[in-house]
Amino acid sequence: MISRLIFSSHQKAFSLIFRPGCTYTFDPSGRPIGFYIDKRFYGRGLDGTIKEKSWEGAKDEFDRFVETVSDNRKKEIYGSLYNDLEKAENHVQDKKPYELFIPDISSNENGHIAQKILSLVRSWTSERLLDDEKEFHRLYRPISILPPDQYFTVIIQIAEGCPWNKCAFCGFYRGRSFRIRPLQEIKEHIKEVASYFGEGLSLRRTVFLSDANAFSMPHKDLLPILKEVQHHFPIQT
Repeated sequence: MISRLIFSSHQKAFSLIFRPGCTYTFDPSGRPIGFYIDKRFYGRGLDGTIKEKSWEGAKDEFDRFVETVSDNRKKEIYGSLYNDLEKAENHVQDKKPYELFIPDISSNENGHIAQKILSLVRSWTSERLLDDEKEFHRLYRPISILPPDQYFTVIIQIAEGCPWNKCAFCGFYRGRSFRIRPLQEIKEHIKEVASYFGEGLSLRRTVFLSDANAFSMPHKDLLPILKEVQHHFPIQT
């Protein structure tokens, strides 16, 4: 039984709030990206990894902890999600009260929007999520590192490895040869990445060109790539 159900959206993402201490967040395609369960926050990566994030201490002085959850805990999180989504769908179908905080939606559309959101997020079954993870690994070579402000970006791998790759303190690209991808290969990569994200692309406001110092390539090779990226991601660039 659901005592309170809230649908909300913020900066393209939307959330379902079931009770204090239980919120699920999704990208515009319905792909789950965050879970807040029993006062614990979990972030889901596109590779399927779920990390628990926690903080200890006062507001102005605290320690932050990030830990990858076990496979068993991952199953529990998804179990909680699917169980609550089923309850929410029954709740809405039975015309029980809920709240909708979504901009530019008239009161006449409330029922339709709630059903549409639930249908969208429930389409992401465990099988579809597994296929999504496999597709991510097919599209990308290992992404070794991103700047802290680029975690929620569209990554386009225009090169692989590092052109220097001799720094004693860095092991991100060790054992990997540097390769500039041909323009035609990059064009296909860009199209596949755009298709992979689908509607979820609107949540990502920047494009990051990797790997390592990808801009070390000659300008005559780089400029056509930049034009291609800008053509496919005009909002983000």
